[in-house]
Amino acid sequence: MNFVNSSFDLRLVEVVALRRDRQACSALFTYFAPRLKGIALKRDILVAAAEELARETMLAVWCKADTFVRNRASVSTWVFHHRSQQAHRSVSTRNPSGSRAGAGR
Repeated sequence: MNFVNSSFDLRLVEVVALRRDRQACSALFTYFAPRLKGIALKRDILVAAAEELARETMLAVWCKADTFVRNRASVSTWVFHHRSQQAHRSVSTRNPSGSRAGAGR
């Protein structure tokens, strides 16, 4: 299973929310994690930090699957919203001075 279409990823999130199904979550991770990492890398984030951001985002998806509302957003939009929240948390907790993350590499 190397792609997730909108109706399929919707079913996966619902299965994760209702049954805490690890296979469904794994399928979501397989699809979204490389995309989440790729966006982070385009924002000049180190590879390890990009991978961690992808993992943290997918952990949020696992923990908050029951909060997904199908009429509010697509699964992709919802996942990438969690990515944004994780990125903001990550920057604020690791770099409280407000200077650019990754500066001085």
